[in-house]
Amino acid sequence: MLVLLIILSITFDVTRELCFKIAAGREAEHVSSPMPVRHRQIPHVQYGWTACGFLCWAVEIIIWTAVLAQLPLNVAFPLMSITYAATPLASWMFLGETISNRRWAGAGFVTAGAAIIGSTGMG
Repeated sequence: MLVLLIILSITFDVTRELCFKIAAGREAEHVSSPMPVRHRQIPHVQYGWTACGFLCWAVEIIIWTAVLAQLPLNVAFPLMSITYAATPLASWMFLGETISNRRWAGAGFVTAGAAIIGSTGMG
């Protein structure tokens, strides 16, 4: 159950970041508008992506609290560093962003570090 909670926490964290990136991309369309700022509608309210991001954040906080109830912070927090690998992977898969080989290597090192910490702290 603990592993599932950690996976869910990471998933909601990554999903939150994707939602915020999509919201930021949509907002950029309006920022370049020739219309004066005072006449523009608030884009994140129009599209709902920011609201979706905040919802993911709220769910993640609840799950994260459940993780902390079962693990010491010095083990749980480094495990969340997997988001540093999962977020670029998700941005590549869902947003079509380009990831360099050096970044893939860095994500691999982060994941390996999290695996080492997890194996020593959860076992």
